[in-house]
Amino acid sequence: ELLLGELDYTGSRLAQARRHARAAQQLARATRSTELEGIAVNMIGVVTFQLGQLRRGLRIMEQAELVLRGRRNSRPTMLTSINRAVVLNDLGELARAQSILEGCVRVARRRGNGRDLGTALGNLGITFRKLGRLAEARRCYQEALDISREVGALDRISANLGNLANLDFSERNFEQGARLMREAMAIAEELGDLSSLGLFSINLATYHIELGEYEHAKRLVLDGRELAKKARVPYYEASALNTLASIYNLTGDFARAAESAQNAAKALESIGMGDTPEFCSAQGHRAVALARLGRHKEARVAAQQGLARKAGYRAMTEDPDADTRHLCQNLESIAGGGRLLDNEGQARLNPRRP
Repeated sequence: ELLLGELDYTGSRLAQARRHARAAQQLARATRSTELEGIAVNMIGVVTFQLGQLRRGLRIMEQAELVLRGRRNSRPTMLTSINRAVVLNDLGELARAQSILEGCVRVARRRGNGRDLGTALGNLGITFRKLGRLAEARRCYQEALDISREVGALDRISANLGNLANLDFSERNFEQGARLMREAMAIAEELGDLSSLGLFSINLATYHIELGEYEHAKRLVLDGRELAKKARVPYYEASALNTLASIYNLTGDFARAAESAQNAAKALESIGMGDTPEFCSAQGHRAVALARLGRHKEARVAAQQGLARKAGYRAMTEDPDADTRHLCQNLESIAGGGRLLDNEGQARLNPRRP
């Protein structure tokens, strides 16, 4: 059942993966296999997280750690810890994520387990990028990529290429980032990994936005949204809507921008991501669009709703991306009843997945 669940998870068949994991949990309980039960509960948590229910997924992963509490130094326990840190990264709880991942890196180095070390390093790189520690993020990503290539882990190679590409976009190395992102997409397509392929497609739109190729960027985002729907990953669907709002603002289609941003915010709220940088970003795009339409009272309310999500907005302000910083400035300006700043940019999302 666990192997079938892994196959379904890799193929983005998340509902089927969760069914197999639940069956495995029952079998493990019946045979009193604590380790297998912990692995099954962890898989349920990971799938729940991928389906967009972040806090519920986090609670399930914590349950898995309780099941495995008698095996604190085991590999399943460490993988559960890594998965928990992934969720904390997405929730903006970066200090907790960093502490967990640094501990996992130490354990994996001591054991000489390359794949686990690469997984921990890749996710620690995401934490560092979100903290603005870009040089440390690049070192983590590059080492993780080298390890993944050494052990032949195609899924991790794809994820780490996507992480490096996203970092290049943040540092405005757009040509290099686009090359790496296309390489990541080719591997994800080969693996049939629809969710990663969808996210990479959304992120590649960044390159075409920079070139002013807005129609091409929009097609990539719409393709990414369709892939996210097929993979049943609502978080990525919301990411696509948020990026569409940015493109519509850049092309002057402010009514569509306001609608897309509102739909993104609603989708994020519905999956427990109402206090995240992504939600605040969506409110920022909506506030900008409404201000451009002359609907200043509504714009101010939208901006204030974004600022009111304190943990999410704090994490958003820590993002080193220049466009994200500019969006933060617009949020604060509009919320205070001030003028809208010029040259509104877009906030981008980061590839993840353990």
